[in-house]
Amino acid sequence: NQQRSRDPKHQHQVPQTAHRQSKSCYGKLSGKILTEYDTESDAKAAASYVLERHGQSMVPYKCQDCRFFHLSPVDRQTEHSRASCSCVDEIGSPKDGYHSKEDARRRGEILLRETGRKLNVYRCPEVKDCWHLTKKDPKNYEPKASTSRKSSTCRSKTGDFRTEFDSEASAANGAEHVLERYGKHLSPYKCATCSKF
Repeated sequence: NQQRSRDPKHQHQVPQTAHRQSKSCYGKLSGKILTEYDTESDAKAAASYVLERHGQSMVPYKCQDCRFFHLSPVDRQTEHSRASCSCVDEIGSPKDGYHSKEDARRRGEILLRETGRKLNVYRCPEVKDCWHLTKKDPKNYEPKASTSRKSSTCRSKTGDFRTEFDSEASAANGAEHVLERYGKHLSPYKCATCSKF
């Protein structure tokens, strides 16, 4: 039995995929650095390996921030994307948009289980067939205009476009969010190139 278990034919083979630790993306629950995959097929091969090796069902998704692929537990993944509207969250970051009210409702239920925080679904006032989540009563909720976006000129050392803010106060709120969420200390500064923060 011991010899058989050492036989490569009976070992789980780690897939040869193009992957690495992300330089920008962290797990929303664990806070740990995510693994990123160059292609969807690489991510699917990794998901198959995780299912076979650990019995955990994972699904690939394309990240709206780094544009690579990550894996998510199948029971917490919902169809969504970075909405093409000016709706933002409380710190001025663009909101996720959901393709249907049901997708948004399901994401709200997942977040309620994980965080205990109830979120309400509302239809995007700007984009057709787009839904968002909010902590506020959607009947009295007026979306804020965006105060942050991906820069079109300034890049980080990793080559990714930086996030720019319209004001120092918005950048400070963004820094507080990063500290609370990921434990990373960041300081706002005014860029000499684009004059944003």
